[in-house]
Amino acid sequence: LLSMVRRYIDAVYATPITLPALSRQFGYQHDYLARLFRRHYHISVYRYLTSVRMEHADWLIQNTDLKISDIAAAVGYRDPSAFYRAFEKYCGTPPRSRGKPAGAHVHGALPGEDEETNRDVSGTTGDLAAGGVCRPPDENQSDQP
Repeated sequence: LLSMVRRYIDAVYATPITLPALSRQFGYQHDYLARLFRRHYHISVYRYLTSVRMEHADWLIQNTDLKISDIAAAVGYRDPSAFYRAFEKYCGTPPRSRGKPAGAHVHGALPGEDEETNRDVSGTTGDLAAGGVCRPPDENQSDQP
């Protein structure tokens, strides 16, 4: 069950995801699913969703010429200001400060994709929530996206 929930989040992170909707999708009470997810992965559902979004956003910032507002939309934020605040809270730096160096080429695959084929391999590349490119905030902070 939990690996299916995690794969689902990995696949649809750019869409609006709420714990009640996620719970309905998998047929469990939201408090039970939240408790089970936290117990198994040592991270809340919302924190995991944020980590997936921030890892993808960080990759896009460093490897593309997309505008921050376009990156925000690409990772599931309707409001670029909310994305900017979430990114800075999660990564410790504003999105613009993490951009690619002048003259850098777009390269590599998105997080969760195979570098050679750009095929989805999420679940085989490690735990994004464990701290990839960005450093997650203190676990005592709010879990809401």
